[in-house]
Amino acid sequence: MEVPWGSGLTPDGSTRAWTQIATTILLMATTLVGGSVAASPAQATSPMSIDCSTLVGSVSTDDSLNAAVDKVNLGLCNIITITNSIYLATQKTIDADRVTSLTLTGNRDDSTLTSAPDLGIRIIASDDTPLDLTMSNLTFSGFDGRSGGTAVALTVQSDKGSLTAELTNVSFVNNFGGSTPGAAYFKATNNAANITINGYSQFRGNSSSSFAGGAVAIYGGTGSTVTIGSPGDDSVSFVSNTSLTQIGGAIAVTGATGSGINHQLTTHGGTFADDSAAWAGGAISTVGSATLNNTDFTNNTASGDVAGAVHAGGLVVVNGGTFHGNRAGGAGGAVSAG
Repeated sequence: MEVPWGSGLTPDGSTRAWTQIATTILLMATTLVGGSVAASPAQATSPMSIDCSTLVGSVSTDDSLNAAVDKVNLGLCNIITITNSIYLATQKTIDADRVTSLTLTGNRDDSTLTSAPDLGIRIIASDDTPLDLTMSNLTFSGFDGRSGGTAVALTVQSDKGSLTAELTNVSFVNNFGGSTPGAAYFKATNNAANITINGYSQFRGNSSSSFAGGAVAIYGGTGSTVTIGSPGDDSVSFVSNTSLTQIGGAIAVTGATGSGINHQLTTHGGTFADDSAAWAGGAISTVGSATLNNTDFTNNTASGDVAGAVHAGGLVVVNGGTFHGNRAGGAGGAVSAG
């Protein structure tokens, strides 16, 4: 028996197959009542963990890094593993709205990023989803934003949601900022910025010509936390960083202030040496409070204002550590608080 298309009959003359199809369509329609389909438990609870190298191959050149960034921006992967030193020929902008978390990692002995002038890596989240960044085993060196004025080696910005970033064994060496920090800028415009720097992370020889934070600046729209080092680990260091016209030779923590808002900076071990600022805080300046645990501050300078080592808008608590040779043009050769 020949069966014409659309007749609704199977070769044996029955309507069994079409009945099965109709039943399947009915079941599908049932799951769509209310206009949505619920995700399975695995989809709802498991964050993405896909290395972009499975899609683009080894990330070892500028072109392959561009390809990996493109995949992240499409929401297809969220881990970029850099296997070689790379010279950036173009700006890298990552759309963090497409992933719930982002990881940038490398081989500490052979994963150095440098660039042409006025370029950098920008990680931007524009919606209210929290931005969660993990970085490890990378070195940023030789980024120079002085001529263009807006480039910085690393910018991580969340316009609405909170920002959490952990850097482990990540170093910034000899980077220069114009109207940006010298090396890295973390900004949560309307929410909390929670930043941790630990492991063997070295910040050396970075400077900013017209922005707070010779090496690092952190801005929080609400109460934020900054943690440098970890208990029992003395590896983080900030050496010879300079804010040429502003505050915070090594680190500046700025942001919203007012009733109920407190930005808390905590150090565990580590060294701040030979850092300098034109104004307050030769090594560290924060609008909030600071707790300094077993941290050494040596030969830091605030040439035009207070606090050769640490300036805080709130309370400063010191537990161990040393202050030696720090100088200020005004009060507080070592520390100024309140």
